[in-house]
Amino acid sequence: MKLIFIHHFLGKVDSILKNWNEEFKDSFPITEELFNTKIIDSKYTLINESICLFENKDYVGTIIFKALDDDLYISFVHITKEKRFKGYGKLLINKAIELAKKYNYKKIILGSDPDCLFSGVFMEGNDEVHRFFSNQGFTREYLNYNLIAYKPPEPIWLDDEYKIKKAEETNEVELLSFIENNFSSRWLKEVKENTLEQVYLLFYKNRIIGFINSAISKNHHYPNSLNLYELFENLAGIGPLGIAPEFQSLGLGKGFVNFVIRDLFRLGASEVMVDWTGLIEFYKKCGFNKIYKTYIIYSMKVGKENEE
Repeated sequence: MKLIFIHHFLGKVDSILKNWNEEFKDSFPITEELFNTKIIDSKYTLINESICLFENKDYVGTIIFKALDDDLYISFVHITKEKRFKGYGKLLINKAIELAKKYNYKKIILGSDPDCLFSGVFMEGNDEVHRFFSNQGFTREYLNYNLIAYKPPEPIWLDDEYKIKKAEETNEVELLSFIENNFSSRWLKEVKENTLEQVYLLFYKNRIIGFINSAISKNHHYPNSLNLYELFENLAGIGPLGIAPEFQSLGLGKGFVNFVIRDLFRLGASEVMVDWTGLIEFYKKCGFNKIYKTYIIYSMKVGKENEE
């Protein structure tokens, strides 16, 4: 038996997708378009460090890394069913640990990477995978959820002093400054990558006090909320979204989200998804019907300071 480690996976994408979709096509299919967007075209992907593993000529599995700041992300990892329980998964995780120590990354994180396919390790039908990562020394950080709306909700009206409209070119500077001053750099990145016309704005006296990033799969732009688009006719998604701190807890968020859900259905969405949230009751009040997916983010501390 000869193990072959291929550190440049671009020539093996067909094998990666074929083996993944044979197992997960009904729950989490990955199209070539989605893989290109989230992995190959992402500036965070460590293409030369990622690994495709073969046993002689037989494909075994793949691990794909991304990096941001002091963290190493496992963006994708999969061992084919017939090759499991033979130590190959542990072998790939050890490669991740070696890489993290070599470049002194402080933490290895599973999923939730920039331009991610997964906001963690998905729960449904995945018990053996969760046991595996726990056995490798990963600890659970937190749960997050995708919620789905199957139909337009009943309207929640805002007072007339608040206005909602799509962003226009004249709003761009104020919008980006608003996000930069109140929210994370990751949210700023996601909005910058979208088209302005897919960002909804909430105004109070001509001042931006809220935003909702949206997308619809027919436009071929795939933020995290549309990672599951292949399972739906024309999935729409929202996120990230935020309200100015001084306007929070006034009920504005529910009315704002409710409006956007209804408008996305008006624009032809078959369903609407919000991803990566723990605010289940809030989103159900806005018009989302149920939890669609549950994810766990795992991490492992590494680096020289964690070797003691």
